Amino acid sequence: MNQFKDKTWTEVSKEDLTQMEDNAEKYRLQCLGLPKDLKEWPAYKALKEDIENLKNVLPLIIEMKKPSIRPRHWEEVCNITGVKLPHETPDQMTIEDLYNANLLDHEEDVLDQTESADK
Repeated sequence: MNQFKDKTWTEVSKEDLTQMEDNAEKYRLQCLGLPKDLKEWPAYKALKEDIENLKNVLPLIIEMKKPSIRPRHWEEVCNITGVKLPHETPDQMTIEDLYNANLLDHEEDVLDQTESADK
């Protein structure tokens, strides 16, 4: 995610997000392959949790990248999550903003918005 951390929402493509998703899976598999002794370390547990969270939230972020998403859908996601995203100025919004918006806590409702945008 670091390679895209400072990119704005308008600078990140769906392909970039898909690459992030692929990389997260690679990191997850590498984590699983570490020696058993390391898996007891707090740092390992924190890293594994971060990777899992990223893997779980990226599909939602990819859904939000659809061209069918309109300002009303963004507003509804902000209402659902309780997080004010700077969607009115996408050149100032980052993936990190979305990552920190607790999308997973409201996964079904966020997906409802993306599906609604497609209709």
